[in-house]
Amino acid sequence: MLWQWGIEDEKAWNLHVEGINALFSEWVRLATKAVEDDASLFGDLSLEFQTADWFHSHLEAYRLTFCASPETPASRDSARRVGFAHIYAHVPPSVYVGLYNLMFSGYHALEADPQAPDLPPLLTVRRRWLSDMQTALDTYASALSGLVSSWSSLASIDPLTGTLNRRGLWQHITSDIASPSSPAAFIVWDLDHFKTINDRHGHPEGDRVLQQLAALERRQSRVNDALGRLGGDEFVWWAPGLLDRVALCERIQGFARVLYRQEGMTFSAGVARYPLDGTTADHLYAAADAALYRAKHAGRQRWCMAGTEAVYPTLRS
Repeated sequence: MLWQWGIEDEKAWNLHVEGINALFSEWVRLATKAVEDDASLFGDLSLEFQTADWFHSHLEAYRLTFCASPETPASRDSARRVGFAHIYAHVPPSVYVGLYNLMFSGYHALEADPQAPDLPPLLTVRRRWLSDMQTALDTYASALSGLVSSWSSLASIDPLTGTLNRRGLWQHITSDIASPSSPAAFIVWDLDHFKTINDRHGHPEGDRVLQQLAALERRQSRVNDALGRLGGDEFVWWAPGLLDRVALCERIQGFARVLYRQEGMTFSAGVARYPLDGTTADHLYAAADAALYRAKHAGRQRWCMAGTEAVYPTLRS
């Protein structure tokens, strides 16, 4: 209760409007001087903003909010925005706390000045400081958590196609295998003669084709499937519950028909079955890749199943 803003604090704050404004002005002066002496406090803000005039204006914009009660929605919202602003500008919490601590240096300077207006009790100012600090730092932590989550997500996504990259796909498969899971098909495939697209039409056209491939694959997949691009035109389709040869034929040939109709292209594929052909993502990939090689060696536009010699067409004429 000692640090909780109460009715008496509210009364004291409202009775010392002139003193609070003077306190705010002194704090702005001290904080501006601090960043003027050490521009590195700005973190990663662009150089055009790293001026004392800009920082002074930045603080002054907070005056009306600070001079009002910390219980107002505007005050809480302002403190929250401070937290977000610092994390996105890469300003450490210690810098924010250090600059805001100058509020007490300003308080003691005014307290010693006989010409200064009356101030609210120091304990009330401390409670005001703590209210803002807690909201700002809580928001800072929330923003940081959100950024970490976003970075983690981006680290698992292929930026060109929006599918999982190898890291993200391997994590997904490993998670599926670690939990009680049904058998699954690990399908690795790539386009037939993709290099000619880049050679004849340039890499931008090749990138467009890869993006279209991913979009087509997503539309053909089921909710619990996982799609990934390993690099170039090599894709993986992780399909839990899909092991039956007939069902695999239908899935692969259905996708081949859509791809040919949309882009006039064919592909080759290799299929490994979990757990029959491997119990880790690496083992399944090795088995499926060897099957893909056999499909290409047999003349492309075909798919093979690991551990068998059978070769099936991906697109029936």
